[in-house]
Amino acid sequence: MGVTVKSLVNVGLKTGYSVLVTVAAGFVGIHISAALRCRGDYVLGLDSFNSYYDPTLNRARQHVWKKSGIFIVEGDIKDTGLLNKLFEVVHFTHVIYLAAQAGVRYAMKKPKILYS
Repeated sequence: MGVTVKSLVNVGLKTGYSVLVTVAAGFVGIHISAALRCRGDYVLGLDSFNSYYDPTLNRARQHVWKKSGIFIVEGDIKDTGLLNKLFEVVHFTHVIYLAAQAGVRYAMKKPKILYS
């Protein structure tokens, strides 16, 4: 994938919390991320922008990220190299794990989709 993760400056946080939010560009993820930033937390989002839902919907929320000061990394939760790098660069105090397979029928047809 070739994702470069640079050291992110640990800004002066009001709460002292740094939070990794998975599926941060989704409807729930963007609202949680924005609320955390509003509270004063540092938020780094991770999202794969997969095609199960229209990726343009998630990318259209980009203005919320920029306005709220949320940094989003495009990558897959299954990419252990990327996750290791993120945890090496940022000392997360919390992780909000929203990654799941939407759609019961799809998950029944492809039960290992999140693990392969």
